[in-house]
Amino acid sequence: MRTRGWWTVEPDEVAELVETHGRLVVGGEGELMVEFQDEEKAKNLSTALSDRFGEQVLLAP
Repeated sequence: MRTRGWWTVEPDEVAELVETHGRLVVGGEGELMVEFQDEEKAKNLSTALSDRFGEQVLLAP
């Protein structure tokens, strides 16, 4: 499973949190995505991002 998103905070802080739940990958057109083992990990990351950054970081399926 992969998701896309955007953020308005320090990228290193986002990457650090993302890597605890999934794997950052670059798509064929240069888009930054997160790859997950399962949907539960995607939900957990979404919750963790919201808890830490509020609405400054969003994921899209």
